[in-house]
Amino acid sequence: MASNDRQTWRNYIPSKGEVNTKDSLTVPDQTLTLEELIQRHTRGQGVTTFMPNYSTEEEYELGIDLSAIRKMDTFQKLEHSRKIKRQLETYRETGQTPEPVITEPETTPEPKTE
Repeated sequence: MASNDRQTWRNYIPSKGEVNTKDSLTVPDQTLTLEELIQRHTRGQGVTTFMPNYSTEEEYELGIDLSAIRKMDTFQKLEHSRKIKRQLETYRETGQTPEPVITEPETTPEPKTE
C-alpha cells in the first residue's frame, strides 16, 4: 500500500493479533449475554455491576495481591504504611531484603451485646 493510499475495507490486511499465554483471570458468572442484558432492560430490571479488579503487569508477575489492602480501613492502611516505612529504613541500614508486608487486614472482634 503506497503512503498516499487510504486504508479501506477493500485493502485492509488484518494483523496476526496476540495470544494470551498467562493464566485467565476471568471470574465465572460475572457476565451476562447480550440477550440477558436486553431482557433485563426491557423488563425494567437492574443489571448487576461488579467492581473491576485491575492489577498491573508487574503485580501479576510478582504475585502481589492488593485485595487485602483494598479491604483495610483508613487507619489500617496508615498502620500498614508505617510498617513498610520501618522495613525500608531497616533495609537501608542493614542492606538485608525485608519480608513482604502485605497481609490480610487484622479484624477487630465485634463487641458483645447482651
